[in-house]
Amino acid sequence: MTIWILVILCLGLGALGGHTGGAVRMVVGILGTFASYLAAQPLAAKIRPFTMGFFETPTTLMLMPPILVFIGLFAVTYSVAQGVHLKTFLYYKYKTNDEKFGLWERMNNRVGLCLGIVNGTLILGIILAFIYAVGYPIMLSDPPSSAPALYRFMGKLRADLQGSGFEKFAAAMDRTPESYYQGSDFIGLMYHNPQLQSRMMHYPLFLSLSGTPEFVKMLAGPETRQILENKAPITRWLDTNSMNLLKNNFIRSQLKQVDTADMLEFAKTGKSAKYDSELVIGVWVINLSPTVNTVKQNHPDVTPAILLQLKGLMKKLVDDIVLVNTPDGQMFLRGTKADFPQVRGLLQARYVPKPAAPVVDGWQPPPPEAPDTGPSAAPSLSDITQTTLIASGRWTKEVETINVSLKKDDNEATGTLTVLNEDNITIKINEGTIVFSRYR
Repeated sequence: MTIWILVILCLGLGALGGHTGGAVRMVVGILGTFASYLAAQPLAAKIRPFTMGFFETPTTLMLMPPILVFIGLFAVTYSVAQGVHLKTFLYYKYKTNDEKFGLWERMNNRVGLCLGIVNGTLILGIILAFIYAVGYPIMLSDPPSSAPALYRFMGKLRADLQGSGFEKFAAAMDRTPESYYQGSDFIGLMYHNPQLQSRMMHYPLFLSLSGTPEFVKMLAGPETRQILENKAPITRWLDTNSMNLLKNNFIRSQLKQVDTADMLEFAKTGKSAKYDSELVIGVWVINLSPTVNTVKQNHPDVTPAILLQLKGLMKKLVDDIVLVNTPDGQMFLRGTKADFPQVRGLLQARYVPKPAAPVVDGWQPPPPEAPDTGPSAAPSLSDITQTTLIASGRWTKEVETINVSLKKDDNEATGTLTVLNEDNITIKINEGTIVFSRYR
């Protein structure tokens, strides 16, 4: 019902304005209105970075610049239309006879009425496109009765639009990029499935941001979790502490790289078509059993008792460790324990001295067996956001090898990384080899 009222108002006011304003104003006005609508989004994108200080929430930062640009251009257009009309009016008023002036005035009013309906239809399309775009994420959240009145009203308008028969017209007029709707689908999916927070912290592009407090608080913080669990309005989630996030240059540069279609697919399936081909990227946990097996292969004379003791020691020290490899070549070692041994000591794994090989003519030691890289038990941590940074470094892919380095203070370890399969990698530092399994 609300949409039909809007249709009648736009067409009625358009006809009245066209009859009163005349054909000249309407011709310029129609062209200017359409040009203003086409230019609003591109110009708003240019000025939005400079307007962050004027808006308190991302919602207003997203909506207000294009609206203000459109209103500004619309006003300029009708100022031009008024000038053109005035020149035409003065010409027929004072430079022609009364008969020609009367004919022109009658034509101007009647043609203006028809063009006014066209202009009203154009403005109706712009308003419906606004409702179609802005109301889409609201419709996905099914606004509760406790939501703000304006929020609920926009949700009602969007629902009415869907049932009015004008949705296709609004979609045809809409110039919002597809990424906006993919992002809205992602927000709706998160809204109805709060448990996806932990999964999204493992999205490859977000791994670089896992140590940024503003981003972690926005995507997976306790306040966000409470908002989602209580089904508060989506705008409350978006507006909570997120302006600090947008004002961070590093976070903003990372978010600009987001492929919304790939992000949405990752939220649904845990798979990323964009990043899964690079097997190094991801979150990895130490797989103790195959790591201890590599020690046995490198030290054939080690006793089972020592191996058992070594496994117990490593379980105590590294059972909560995660290795994070990001798409831009960064590497982070994270954990939950404050008293962690030196990075070099961990990666070199010099817990057992290597015995000398027997000296026998013509004898060569057998090649080591492939480590057992079966699935490891889930780590003790429940979320990457609960960890703290232990060491950081980089991984660089050469022609045949992947070089890695990790550094904490003045302590640095370098070595090579080998991809065994999509779920297992090894890092070798001198005699020490650690097997990592992908954390899912």
